Amino acid sequence: MSRKTIPLSLRVSDDDAAFLASYAPEGASTPSEKLRHLIAEARERAEAKAPEDGRTASVHLLEPARKRWRRIEEETGRRSDLAAKLYDRAPELFGLLMLGPHEEAELPSFESDLARESARIFEDLLALEAGGNLRTYKQGALQEELGQAKTLFERTIVGQKKGGA
Repeated sequence: MSRKTIPLSLRVSDDDAAFLASYAPEGASTPSEKLRHLIAEARERAEAKAPEDGRTASVHLLEPARKRWRRIEEETGRRSDLAAKLYDRAPELFGLLMLGPHEEAELPSFESDLARESARIFEDLLALEAGGNLRTYKQGALQEELGQAKTLFERTIVGQKKGGA
C-alpha cells in the first residue's frame, strides 16, 4: 500500500473547527494528524469483519461517554454498579450489532450470539439486584425496572411448564 499523501483543502463550520481544535487523540496534535486519526477510526468501523473488530469499534465509540461518566463519579463520589456493569458489557453486544451479518448463512449464528449476549446482560442485572448492597444513584431504580421483566419471565416459565406437563 502506498503511503503517499494527497493534499486536500476543505472548509468546516466554526463548531467543527472548535471540535477539531479540542479533539486530542493520542499522538495527534496538528489538524492534519487529527483528521487522519478520525478517518482511520471511521475506516476501521466501516471495514470491521471479525467480532473483535466490532467490539473494538464499540469501545471507541463509548469511550468519551465512559470517561465523562467516570469523571462525574469521581468528582461527586457517587457510584452506580448498574452503569459500571453496562459499560463493561455493552461493547460486546454493540460490537455484534455494529458488525452484523454479512450474508444469509451468518444469520443463525448472528442471532445466537445476540441471544447469548442479551442473556448475559440479563443475568448480570439479576445478579446485581439479587446481591443487595447495590450502589445506585436512585434507590430502587433497577428493582423497579427489573420487576416487570421478572414478572414476564416468570409467566413465560410457568406457561412453558403448564404447556409441557
